[in-house]
Amino acid sequence: VQLEADAENDFGHLPQGNFVQRLWQLQGAYAWTPNLVLSNFVQYDTESQNIGTNTRLRWTIKPGNDLFVVWNRGWQRLILSSHDTSIVPQSDIVAMKIRWTFRP
Repeated sequence: VQLEADAENDFGHLPQGNFVQRLWQLQGAYAWTPNLVLSNFVQYDTESQNIGTNTRLRWTIKPGNDLFVVWNRGWQRLILSSHDTSIVPQSDIVAMKIRWTFRP
């Protein structure tokens, strides 16, 4: 099991005005075996006010041959009124990749 949290503050000074963008990240991984690992990455930034996740399952069939299943999901913050905000799904993508090494 692996867990990691990170925060970043970016300060901008432009002729149009100053701004601060904060980025928060959380990463985690769980290995059932060295050949089967589930990892997750969650990110939020204060400028776009979007949340994104990346979940990946990696199965190493044998060294050099891997199967990846990846799920990316994004949420967007909607301001419905001055008192009402909502977070709604923005994107949902599932992809699969095979990496195969040919050795003589």
